[in-house]
Amino acid sequence: MIPSLILKRAAAGGVPLLDAARRQLDALPALAAASPAPSDEAVVERARTITHLMLAAAERRHGAGLRQHQEVTMAIADGMIELFVMTSCLARAQQRVRQAPDSPAGDMASVYLCAALARIASAAETVLASVMDSGSVVQGLAAVRALSARAPLDVIALRAKIARRLIEARAFVV
Repeated sequence: MIPSLILKRAAAGGVPLLDAARRQLDALPALAAASPAPSDEAVVERARTITHLMLAAAERRHGAGLRQHQEVTMAIADGMIELFVMTSCLARAQQRVRQAPDSPAGDMASVYLCAALARIASAAETVLASVMDSGSVVQGLAAVRALSARAPLDVIALRAKIARRLIEARAFVV
């Protein structure tokens, strides 16, 4: 429902998202050469780009009939929801760290964003394989893989650090 609503509003000229998404789809070769995301902010931007790619590719393939392709629509909606949560998570973590520099919120956000980016990339691989032709799907998947790469992050160590902090506080602190 979410992608269909956005496409409907875009057709009426109310949402510029689709134009941006189409531009990114047209820039697949450059996206496939992307270096790993160096920061949490870059991870969220990469997730946004991947979500745009899913939406634009599906719209290009199915147009107004996208609503009839429920699995594709569902994967795009999941990506959009995940992106919204990522954006909110990062903003709240940054705000909390400004208020309390020793807060584990930044580490918690990094761990979440890493997992969320992988979920969006997985959904995108499914969608692109379904909606792109054999000539462009390889390039599309290469772009998703490049965009979903991030600078090395020791998630295990971060989780242990977060757990130690919570155990020491004997409460869930952010």
